[in-house]
Amino acid sequence: MNYYSEETPSVQSVVKSDFEYDKTYYATVRLNLNNNNTLAGNFRANINGGQYKVSNALLFNTISVPFKLTKRSIKDADISCAYTSFTYTGKQIDVAKYVTVKYDGKTLVNGTDYELSYENGVDVGYQTCTLTVSGIGEYKDSVSKKLTIKPPKLAAPTLSTKNSAIIVKWKKVTTYAVGYQIIYDKVESFDTSSANHTEDYHTTTVTDLNTLTKTLSAYTKPGETWYVKAIPHDYCASETQSDFSSE
Repeated sequence: MNYYSEETPSVQSVVKSDFEYDKTYYATVRLNLNNNNTLAGNFRANINGGQYKVSNALLFNTISVPFKLTKRSIKDADISCAYTSFTYTGKQIDVAKYVTVKYDGKTLVNGTDYELSYENGVDVGYQTCTLTVSGIGEYKDSVSKKLTIKPPKLAAPTLSTKNSAIIVKWKKVTTYAVGYQIIYDKVESFDTSSANHTEDYHTTTVTDLNTLTKTLSAYTKPGETWYVKAIPHDYCASETQSDFSSE
């Protein structure tokens, strides 16, 4: 709380740490009076950026000025999540280490400035999990984001060859899958953006969960080296990223 005279500037401050947010308080400002018990000039009280003018005709040496502390809105923060999809584990997902919240360049602290909560954070689904960032402490309001939970990963398939074909076998998935996707490539990383990548990147889909083998022969030739992986196939396969939205 500061007050000063427009003619004879002087600043004094009062700090109080136990104010409650969104509650009206009244600050008593003591004024400098001249020998005639009137103000030496036009005074203004500055409290939280608000100015309160005091008339020259005031015959008392104090004024009472209302003020209120307001929390910052988490909606105005810069919130990001490093990933938008997570693999099913059968347990509640926890993305706290992937979430960053900044306000005016300051990195906020989980548990002090905000807290995270989840809705539908266990079961597999495309953007069916809702992550909510709620302001606490000096912050208020909440922001939400849709996340995807993918089916569990498959163990590495077993491979064998017959003539120029590759025979792929894998273990059955019983949780949240509608089929299997087989990916085979001549580049071990399966990275289609790789500089040495060829056009020999292929996929095929098996829609029967009870079918646990697939023969690849359309593109393979004797003497070639191929890399193969199998993944559960479901409606999460063509995931797109979503942004945070306010609530």
